[in-house]
Amino acid sequence: MASRVFNLLTPHSSDRFHARNNQFQMNGTKGFFEVQILDKNHLYWRLDLPGVSKERFLYAIDKEKKLISIEGEALKESEHEEGGRSYGASFTLVCNCCEISNVKHDVRDRVLRMTLQKVRIKDAQRECYQGDGNEVPDEIENLHSDGSGRAVEDRPYLLKGSREAFESILTENGGLFLRVDMPGVAEEDARVCVVGGNVIFFGKALKVMEHDSSGREYLGSVSLLPMTPIEGNIEHAMKDGVFRLSISPV
Repeated sequence: MASRVFNLLTPHSSDRFHARNNQFQMNGTKGFFEVQILDKNHLYWRLDLPGVSKERFLYAIDKEKKLISIEGEALKESEHEEGGRSYGASFTLVCNCCEISNVKHDVRDRVLRMTLQKVRIKDAQRECYQGDGNEVPDEIENLHSDGSGRAVEDRPYLLKGSREAFESILTENGGLFLRVDMPGVAEEDARVCVVGGNVIFFGKALKVMEHDSSGREYLGSVSLLPMTPIEGNIEHAMKDGVFRLSISPV
């Protein structure tokens, strides 16, 4: 049997990807993480953790109640994957007059959403942000760049494992295995269709909390070159914000 040549197509304009964190993301909120300053001294933190289940997520607050750290582990789900992944990140209050008093978190379809409440412990300093919506500290302002570009960025808070948003591996039997991160996409919101020589996959991440800037959509396709119909078994699964596709020849 002649060897197959697969072409992986991603949605982007002629000069840039929509989001530098994931070349398959076609619209919606950009970036691996997002920080928003809310009223009443609250902070909102959104962090993508593709592959991490609720059982393998932990967070802790330091004894000074200034820093919150998170850990997450994504297991290897397929023999074709490079391996599991481990995540680690932290968020520190920028003021000296407050401490973290309460944390609410939600891990849904491998997107961590956290609301941190601050409480005043001494007189306000000039650097303390009061949450009036009129100014944003430079440390947070710099996080909200355009997020588009010609190249994809590596995941910044990955401790172990593949830093890329996808893996594409030719299998020994002449097929293809594909792993694509789609954080925020639920199992029922992923779709696959076959059109001639193309296997098209799509995922829609809904806006599920009031502080989410927007939902996100992912789109990509695998084609067989030359453009002949793809014959064989096509299996796909969406689990913990990670889409996996296997194409096995008959």
